[in-house]
Amino acid sequence: MHSLPTLQRIRWQHRFYGYLEPALALPAAQDLLHDVGRDAGGTQAETVTLACGLLRQALALAPYDHALAELCRRLGASRPPSPGFAAWDAALAKVLAQCPALPPDQVLATVDAVEGDPVALAELCNGDAHPALHHLALLELWRSGEKEAFLRTADAFLTSGLGGPSAGLLAWGAYRAGEPDTAMDWLDKGPTSALSLNLRAEAASAAGDVDAAKQWWTESLALEPQQPHLHERLADLDRPRPAPGLVDAARVHVGVYTFNKFDVTLDTLASLLASDLGPAKVTLLNNGSTAFSVRELDGAVAAMAQGRSVDVVHLPVNVGAPAARNWLRSIALADGADHLAY
Repeated sequence: MHSLPTLQRIRWQHRFYGYLEPALALPAAQDLLHDVGRDAGGTQAETVTLACGLLRQALALAPYDHALAELCRRLGASRPPSPGFAAWDAALAKVLAQCPALPPDQVLATVDAVEGDPVALAELCNGDAHPALHHLALLELWRSGEKEAFLRTADAFLTSGLGGPSAGLLAWGAYRAGEPDTAMDWLDKGPTSALSLNLRAEAASAAGDVDAAKQWWTESLALEPQQPHLHERLADLDRPRPAPGLVDAARVHVGVYTFNKFDVTLDTLASLLASDLGPAKVTLLNNGSTAFSVRELDGAVAAMAQGRSVDVVHLPVNVGAPAARNWLRSIALADGADHLAY
């Protein structure tokens, strides 16, 4: 992909990955702005517009970064954001005015120093801590699966009045932790953002309320137009649903391939086996992994499958992703499958 012009490459990454982490969004925006005024595969307006969108989304994920907030505002002078984002940014500015700037590297070093200890992370969220420390420590509690500590400390942070700009992101944490009512309550504790609108749409879609989901996603795009994945979500709502029993009527084969991703592979299998697969067959191809043994993977898959059929194929060396897909395709063809999903 790096052979593509900058604008096309970053558009592809943005569509594929959705919101980019700030550590990725900042250099991507820098690359785009570096190409302004040059023939970089698009017009100057398109290039600056995408750069501004990436920075706004990075700020939604790291709202207490004073330098990032100021950069967004400076660029916004040439590409004014939507009224919705301007309202969210005004609420953020009021919070930032109450606390000194704290360099992101210092915030990261402070959180890293506790090495993921949940008690120490919760202590970083005391009432006197800088909001940036609150925010990052809460994200670490979320990522580590410390549900009770996350819910307790996040609720206190949002209630304090300084956590409002984090409400949309933290509410996603509550929602994914299986607490949808808490998530909706948290959304009301902060200004409206694209993240909060997207969560309302996600909840409506999960409840089967297609009209409400369309409304929330449309509002999100009006607030933040640089969200290509939402166009696909909206289009998906209009696609006809598969006829009942399609999975049962067709011969479906699911192919999974991995290289040295033990935990991710098991998480993927767990999610896959929890879905409605019908009689579909599942084949896992171990593409020459060296980080774990054949016996370790076989045992973990057997424990995960709990009697459900998962065939594991071990290759002695890594043959690359294209060859791995071809290998799985040959297995599916030999099995007489009508459809193959990677």
